[in-house]
Amino acid sequence: MSKVITFFLLPIYTRYLPPAEFGYYDLILSILNFLVPISYFQIWDGMFRFSFDYQDKKEKYKVISNTYIIFIIGIMAYTMILFSINAVNKLDYFNLVYLYGISFAINYLYSFIARTFLRNKLFVISGILNTVVASIINIILIINFNFGIESLFISQSIGMFLQSIVIELNIKSVYEFRKSHFDINI
Repeated sequence: MSKVITFFLLPIYTRYLPPAEFGYYDLILSILNFLVPISYFQIWDGMFRFSFDYQDKKEKYKVISNTYIIFIIGIMAYTMILFSINAVNKLDYFNLVYLYGISFAINYLYSFIARTFLRNKLFVISGILNTVVASIINIILIINFNFGIESLFISQSIGMFLQSIVIELNIKSVYEFRKSHFDINI
């Protein structure tokens, strides 16, 4: 569905956004698609794999609690790496790029949390909500407020955060978080 909506947004993008800006956005996404999984140790994959060693929900929450602790380390790694890149080569829209990377990682994590509990409908519905909300915000920012490429960073970040919040409200993994669940052997 997101590909279809993006297709219908192309006329807006080509009319309102200069090709150089759109190219910059595409470059930043390519960099973040490489950087984010490395910075966060692709912890969501490990969480997903190890969660299936357990049938009990409480045990799955233990795996997720461990994931959150490592995820915090990933935020620090991502922050240091992105700030280092920015120190060497100034990034346009640095704050938005930083926020986008954080929201991207959180969204990945929550998408895998939903799948860990086999909540595929929740995953799909929240993903559709993400796409629709991001698209609406994007259109409003571009057409009504004359935002440029920053509208893409803002709208996508909001959409990804919204999807993560919807999943959290349904699964309550933060509520189940316990530092005492940390186990170096997981």
